[in-house]
Amino acid sequence: MATPSVHFQKALAAATWPPSDYGPDAKVPDHLETLWSDDAEAIADAWSGLLGTVWHQGTVALVSSAAIRPLLVCAEDAACPGRAVAAGVLAFIAAGTSSHEGVVASIQSTFAAARAEVEALAERSGVIGEAAKLICDVLDGALAGEDRAEERAREIGDEVEAELHASEDRAYRASRTPDRVGRDLDACRPENRAQELDCLRLLHDALEAGLAARVLEVCAKLRHVQVLAEPSRIAALAALGRKAEGRAAAVQLAKAWLTPPDSVESVNQQLLRSDVLASLDRFATAGDDELRALHETVAATPPPVFIPKGDFF
Repeated sequence: MATPSVHFQKALAAATWPPSDYGPDAKVPDHLETLWSDDAEAIADAWSGLLGTVWHQGTVALVSSAAIRPLLVCAEDAACPGRAVAAGVLAFIAAGTSSHEGVVASIQSTFAAARAEVEALAERSGVIGEAAKLICDVLDGALAGEDRAEERAREIGDEVEAELHASEDRAYRASRTPDRVGRDLDACRPENRAQELDCLRLLHDALEAGLAARVLEVCAKLRHVQVLAEPSRIAALAALGRKAEGRAAAVQLAKAWLTPPDSVESVNQQLLRSDVLASLDRFATAGDDELRALHETVAATPPPVFIPKGDFF
């Protein structure tokens, strides 16, 4: 977790949290502190929690006004992982309405006191700049009715959620080492096709990161290796063969290429006969009868007939 700045800690400590009509106001400081987390999923939860409390279906309250200063500090600080979320919440607060006397006036007064900071944020690109521009327009009365303000806030919210989803996806993929993916794939129920295919795609991503040998080790331990992990195994062998990483890889690659098509559901179509032969040639030495025999067999064997049964990659 990133260390919250001193500026943020002071803003949070100075805030007074009046009761919220739509959730425990005591959770608002926790949600704000979570914006400094390195956990993408936690930040997404904070986004939902803040909107449910300080902006509930378009309605704001005094707790919304209290959250403005800490949110501004987060949005300003490039070191805050949840700064886009902070900006998005500020946009919704600015566009919110209330039937309680003085709530909207309190919010606008708080924003007006920080007008210079908001205008500085408006110079930025992306979600933060768009949110700050919306706040300025609300303060200036430039929007024709509350509906337009909420419409713009929702557009900004869509951008925030897109960024959150992208961050969660990056974090998820970064955590998927070949070993972890292999264990997950091995634990899959056969009927859970979507999860199996996602695991296989991630194994191929690992190949691009130069982890072919590790992927091959993982595939060798999988219960479903003959069907589900076969494409990843062949791709890993091909990667090792191209890198000239060993005679054993060349032998396994040739045997995989020669596998009868009825036992391989999705032979990698990018695996050409010339690649297999080149891999065998790379390690051939005088008196190596096994490689010579494999070379002759591959050269004389037509490519296996491949009838795709689904979109694997």
